[in-house]
Amino acid sequence: MGDPGRHRPAVCTGDAGAGTVAAVAPAFRLTSRKPDMSGHRHALPRIFLLLLALVLIAAFWGLQKRFPPGFHRPQQVEAQDRVVLPPALQVVLSGGDRYLAANIETFRVMSAGLDDAAADTTAEGAYRVRAYDAATRLNPCHEDAFSTANALLTWGGAPVQGIGILRRATACRGWDAFPPFYLGLALGGMLKDGPAARAALEQAAERTRSPEQAASFRRIGLMQQAGTFRGTDAALAFLRHEHELSTDERLRTMLVRRIERLEGLKILEDAQTAFEQQHGNPLQNPGELIEAGLLEDFPRDPLGIGYVFSDGRFSLKSND
Repeated sequence: MGDPGRHRPAVCTGDAGAGTVAAVAPAFRLTSRKPDMSGHRHALPRIFLLLLALVLIAAFWGLQKRFPPGFHRPQQVEAQDRVVLPPALQVVLSGGDRYLAANIETFRVMSAGLDDAAADTTAEGAYRVRAYDAATRLNPCHEDAFSTANALLTWGGAPVQGIGILRRATACRGWDAFPPFYLGLALGGMLKDGPAARAALEQAAERTRSPEQAASFRRIGLMQQAGTFRGTDAALAFLRHEHELSTDERLRTMLVRRIERLEGLKILEDAQTAFEQQHGNPLQNPGELIEAGLLEDFPRDPLGIGYVFSDGRFSLKSND
């Protein structure tokens, strides 16, 4: 027969002797051992390595897009393109906070690589389009992102992308009259879409608390739809206001170039108005302005994109 003590329940009563407690103690230590946490500790480095691998894959993918196989990179380039991580990956790297991710991306695009010599090259422009698009997808309400994107993109050669960002801000900032106001100016001034411009300006009029401002927005909307409103003055006022508010010298330099670009458009529009008033006929050829002595030469676009004369009106040329 076996030892009866092996089948005895391991229960400690209040009057148990020291020998009983000593016999029960080994069993107690075996059954109350703490769970092994080493697996969790080993999992943390693996998660970190996985995130690092995702970042490296995204960076490698961006470089492959820019330098495909067989491409020989020149020894000197005027500007370098930059990788913009997908918004979903930016959220992961920001600890799941998309607002923080939007702040970081907006700060990055507003502060990185805006040197005077390369600020408005094709590569820099493409980078800004991607970066502002990512930032405003993360947080469409971001005021700095949509207002700066409107200044640099909409009036800087990328109107379609700038207008897309303004549409997001208009939908997100339901209390704010300025996103639909800027959207209306861009739709009428850049895309020549009078009905859409009027609809956006009507939305701005409904949001403002000022009756005088609402009446002004509706009047501009009617003129946009009729094709008689020149949005150059309003766009110039916006850019000059942004220039006054900005404390970043590099951004101010970029805004100056866009102001000068719009001033060139205004010179062409004023010369056309004077020509048509003098001759009583619509302008058919921009060269007639020089022949009539209204212009000595056509204004130079500081961004190097230029102006176009189409359907009897001057407008800014786009890179789209």
